[in-house]
Amino acid sequence: MSRLNRSFIGLTLAFAVMLIVADTAAAQNPNFAGNWTLNTSESELPQAGGGGRGGMGGVAPASMAVTHEGNTITITTSRQGRDGQTFEQVKEIITDGEPHTTEGQRGPTTITATWKEGQLHVVSVMTFNMRDQTMERTTNSVYSLTDGKLVVVTTSENMRDGSTNITKAVYDKKD
Repeated sequence: MSRLNRSFIGLTLAFAVMLIVADTAAAQNPNFAGNWTLNTSESELPQAGGGGRGGMGGVAPASMAVTHEGNTITITTSRQGRDGQTFEQVKEIITDGEPHTTEGQRGPTTITATWKEGQLHVVSVMTFNMRDQTMERTTNSVYSLTDGKLVVVTTSENMRDGSTNITKAVYDKKD
């Protein structure tokens, strides 16, 4: 066999291995797409009014619509307000491991999302003003699929009273 043929075969094998490794890595990351509803009996949620606000590490939203295309996950949450009004919030998570900053009602939020062992780890840092002081709230969320359920474990630091909130929200797929 000529040297050129051996080189070609070697390059072809190396390329095939790269494709298999890339395909395997992609297969390890679950797709969270779907409509999800909160399963309160399986969740571990703080009491309402315990310093947390829905979506930022406090009371979990009652439902979520999730689209998952490539490295972009869009989560639309809805919750009932005190007056019975429904509020929606849309959050875009880009899973490339780079920080992405968006401007919100209370100030900028920087989100960094990475995949680790089939789980999505999301770190959100929200900067806001409170009593003429600039404050930061760091929220760490881990998204995973367990037994067909979407499980979101969230730890929020620097709540209003200086405490840390930990929630475990378990969602059942509606469709």
